This record gives sequence, C-alpha cells and structure tokens, in this order.
Amino acid sequence: MPSQYQEVKNMKAVPLLIDSTQSSSMSRTFPVFSNDLQRELLLIESVNSTAATVTADAASKTFKTWKHLPWTIRRDILFPTADII
Repeated sequence: MPSQYQEVKNMKAVPLLIDSTQSSSMSRTFPVFSNDLQRELLLIESVNSTAATVTADAASKTFKTWKHLPWTIRRDILFPTADII
C-alpha cells in the first residue's frame, strides 16, 4: 500500500487557468489537505508576483462583466461549483 507521501508525489498538479488560458510554471507545488478526509487531495501550483498580478488583473476585468449578469445566471454557475468544492 503506497504511503500518503507517495500518493501526493505521484499526483499531477492542477494547472493554472488565467484569463481562460492554461499556464503552467511547475516551479513549485504544494498539497491541498482535507481536514474531513485527513489526507492530501491534490497539488496546486504556486505563482510568482508577476503571475499573481496578471491573475488579479484578469479577475478584475472579468468581474466587470460578471456583476452585470442576472442573479439567476450567477446562481446557476455558482451552485454546481460549490457542490464540487
């Protein structure tokens, strides 16, 4: 039976999605831990300050459209997303 460390080591990192474009630095990753399951679930990539700024700018641009959507459409997007999380 593989150890928890081996399971995480063999996981693929969740790719970054910035402004609808997949970006992968693969420089550093860190595990996401589930308190409920008491184990690591997946690996997430860390980003540098430049990528963080690009991400924040993309989110700001997207929010300008998002805030004008009817609440019913936002609900229809967020509820299934919350179920996944």
